[in-house]
Parts: sequence; structure tokens; C-alpha cells
Amino acid sequence: MSGTTSDTLDIDPPAFERVRRLLRARAGIELADNRQSLVVARLMRRVRALGFDGFDPYLDLIEHDEPECTQFVSALTTNVTDFFRERHHFEALADLAARASKNVPFKVWSAACSSGQEPWSIAMTLKATSDAPPTWKVLATDIDAEILEKAKDGVYPVEQAAAVAPELKAAHFSPDRTGCYLRVRDALRSRVFFAQLNLLGDWPMKGDFDAIFCRNVLIYFSPENRLTVVRRLTARLKPGGVLFLGHSEAVLGIPSELTPIGKTAFRRTGAQA
Repeated sequence: MSGTTSDTLDIDPPAFERVRRLLRARAGIELADNRQSLVVARLMRRVRALGFDGFDPYLDLIEHDEPECTQFVSALTTNVTDFFRERHHFEALADLAARASKNVPFKVWSAACSSGQEPWSIAMTLKATSDAPPTWKVLATDIDAEILEKAKDGVYPVEQAAAVAPELKAAHFSPDRTGCYLRVRDALRSRVFFAQLNLLGDWPMKGDFDAIFCRNVLIYFSPENRLTVVRRLTARLKPGGVLFLGHSEAVLGIPSELTPIGKTAFRRTGAQA
């Protein structure tokens, strides 16, 4: 059995393999075989809070308890992001929006939005692009329900917004009474829509996108799932649309419909140049 009577828990190999299988099945994430200590650190508090003395009864629970399984995925999901991370992608987005048709809504999907810095950066970029289509919106999705709520809140410590230019900060954030936190203003909020979504599950949204950001999440997938997701993302791009991937992601077998246009940026071949 996975457990001890001390303040810490141990996880035996069979229980660790169950964790790996569950995480793979629910989120497509491949957990390395040397991550036992991470699993213990991330899950131990929840196991104790539920009154279990080991991992086996906890894993029995999450196999049939959907809310608890969501907690499980949230605990093991790494969320690392920042405003305007890989700034060259936002410069490319501004250029794409400036050249887009002014008569068609411009749509961007942040496909692993984490705590929200990416979709808010996308929205600030489009708002600041004077030649962008007047009608635009951003869809922000993530598998982690807990982190998605933080993204929706749009409230960040001041130091986390250090990468935001002063003029953008003044235009799109309001400080709280203490001056320690910034809140995204309503005018920007009206353009960003949040939804929980598993990239390996169904994609219920309608229509295609002018740009898709899917950065620093594919590295956690198996090569097969990585390629599957990239192909599905490509199919949801408009002709001439751009897919932005993370700088650390090496995707094997980029679909032939995608043409590299810069560092980890790929345009779907089509009418728009």
C-alpha cells in the first residue's frame, strides 16, 4: 500500500503508475518516470484532507469522482506564464491583425491560457493595433478549472505586470486600494471569453480562428498526441491564419499546410499573405 504513518506519504511503483495513467487519460500529459517526489508534494495535502492514509484509496476515489479528478489534474498541472511572454509573437499578431480584413471579425484562441496573462496580452495587443479590425475577440481555454478562475478574475500582483508597458498598464488596469494589485478593466474584459477545455477532448466552439496560441503545453504530451493536437489546431485556422507554439516545443511532422514565418510561428497556407 502507498502510505506511511509519518507526516509524509510514500508512493509505491504501482500507485505511481496509476497516477501516470490517469493523468495521461484525463489531460494527455506524460509524467516522467522519475517524478514520484513531485506527485507526493502536489497530492499529499489533498490526500490528507480527505482523511486517507495513502494514495491507493485516493486514486480509487478519483477514478469515479469527477470533481475530485478535476482537483487531481489541477494539482499536477504546471502553470508558468507571464505577460507578453515571447514578445515577438505579439508583434507578429499585431502585424497579422493590421493586415486583416476590416469587414470580418478577427478571432484569436489562447489554447492553454493558464492564469490569464497570455489572453490579456493578446487583447491588449489587438486594442493597441490601430489598423486591427474593429470587431475582434479572444477565446481563452484551459483544462485546469482552478487556474481558469484566476484567469477570469484578471487580478494580479503589481510585480507580475512588470512586462506590461506603462501606457498599456494605465489604459487597461485599475489598482486596488492598497496599490499592491492590478485588475483588468471592464473594456478589455468584454473582449475575452473563458471556457474549460481539454485539448484531447471535444472542441465545441464554432468557426475558425485568425491566430491560435498553443504555447508550452505540447511539451507535456506524447509525440503522438502532440502531432494530433497540432493537426487539429491547423484545421481550426483560417487560410492565412497563424499558429504560435512555445519556444521549447519541437513538433515532429509539422502539417504540410503550415509554413514557418518566424520563431515558432507558422502560417496556414491560403489566400491571405
